[in-house]
This record gives sequence, C-alpha cells and structure tokens, in this order.
Amino acid sequence: MRRDRRKLIIWSLLRRHARCILLLALLLPVTCGLCAEPLLVPKTSPSSVLSLRARDAGILDEILIGKGDEVYISQVLTRLDHYRQSYALEVTKRRLENRKGIIMAEADLREKEAVLEESKSKYKKRLISDAQMVGALTQWELAKCRLELAVEAMEQVKLDLDLVNQALDDRFIKSSIDGKVMDILKTAGERIAVGDVVVTVGDFSKLKAEVSLSKEAASKLVAGGILAVKTSPNGRQVEALIESITAVPNSTKGEQLIKLVFDNPDKPPGEDPDFPEDTGLLKPSPTARPPGTSDMNRKPGPM
Repeated sequence: MRRDRRKLIIWSLLRRHARCILLLALLLPVTCGLCAEPLLVPKTSPSSVLSLRARDAGILDEILIGKGDEVYISQVLTRLDHYRQSYALEVTKRRLENRKGIIMAEADLREKEAVLEESKSKYKKRLISDAQMVGALTQWELAKCRLELAVEAMEQVKLDLDLVNQALDDRFIKSSIDGKVMDILKTAGERIAVGDVVVTVGDFSKLKAEVSLSKEAASKLVAGGILAVKTSPNGRQVEALIESITAVPNSTKGEQLIKLVFDNPDKPPGEDPDFPEDTGLLKPSPTARPPGTSDMNRKPGPM
C-alpha cells in the first residue's frame, strides 16, 4: 500500500510540473541530433549585405578601399570627380564671410537715422519745410530696406552653402555600416550613373548559415530555439538562433534544412573594428585627399 501511495504522489507531481519541465527543455541550448558536441557550420555568410549606390553621376575618380577590407560607418569608400563642387564650396564660404554689404548698409542706416532725428527737431521749430521732412523720412526708410536686403542676401548664401555641401557630399560613397567590403563593381576612371551599385559591404558582426540534418536529428529542434554551433573544429562555441526548419527539396531521406543566425565567434561581443578612435585626424573626412594633394591646386572647371 505504501509503495502504491508513493507512486501516486510521484505521478501527480510529474503531471503538475510537466509544463514547466517542457518549457525549460525548449529554452535550454540543444545540440545536433543525439551528439553532445556543438554543430559544425564551416560555410557561413554575413547576416546582411548592403549595396552602396552612387547618389550622383560622374567619373569615378578614386577607390579608397580594397576587396576584403574592414570598414566603419561613414567611412569614404570611393569618390567621384568633385573639383567643381569643391570650388563652389570655397566660393560660397567666402561669400558667407564677406559681410561688407551688411556693414555698409548698417552704417548708411545710422547716418540716415541721425539726419531724420535732426530733421524732426528742426521741423518742430519750423526750420525746414514739409518736403524736407518727408525727404529725410524717405531716406531713412530706403536705408532700412537696403539693410534688410543685405541680411536676406546673407541668409540666401547660408542656404546656398547647405546645397553646395550636399552636392559635394553626393560625390562620395560612404559605408553606412561597420563591416567588410564584399565586392567592388566599378573601376577608377569609369563613368557612373545615378543609382549604380559601386560597392557591396557585408555585416559580419552576425553570421547566417544553412545546414541539412536528418529527420531524426531535426525533430529535436524547434524554430525559435537555440542551437550550439562552431564555425571551425577548434573555434569558439556560440549559440545560434534557429530561424526556420523546412524540408530539403527533392530529398529522398526526408532531410531538413536548418537556417541559423548567430554572433560571429571570431569577433567577441562589444569588440570594435580595428580603427583608430581619433576620428578628427586619422579617419578620412568627406573631402580628404592623399597627402601632398589638394583640390585647390587643381584648376576648377566652369560653374
């Protein structure tokens, strides 16, 4: 009787906690089939590949990177000929720095204000005519309008500067992610059209892989679960997310295709690319050129 009672208690406890046990089993990392070792996935690819397109048309002046190079976000990879745009930028900057028009208009307005105040005083004493008073007031109003026009012209130059900066920036193709150059589709000296793909960059911080498993091994996995993997026999083990499990097309043995996504085991979490931290000097700016050269040393073309 005691044994039967113990069996009944154990069975009731198992039934009560069955859901918790099943949930824990799903959350724990699983391995391939019945083996204890992580699944080896030697063939991987970047989790995403970005096609960088030209935003303007022109001649591809220079390619600053090579295939396989690691690049960082906002790094200039290639640039089109941009001498006209650089010249336009310098001209616009000088126009913005030239405040002579505003200075002259301000001085003229001060002079006309003084004349107006003097005319008002004389007019009260009836020392000048109505026509002279109107003339002084008119000259003050004209001087005020000239100052407003000078200020508006300066504001227009500021807008022009934004447009010129954008036009120059469009001559440079920059990376929008940290990654590695997958392919360079154009060559220096080639004419580029708007929208042409010039460089492709892969995001290798996360990798994806596809593996085929037997139906028996795949039955132990679930989409959304975790699977321990390695990219090489002696590599670091990481946990991969199982994106999907589908049947291998035309498979006679019922094999299943497992799609995985996981952190790059060759790049520890939080590790930055091997680029200098001083962005002000060592990372190329949009208008940076190799040492010893300068846009201003070249004759700009007609605007």
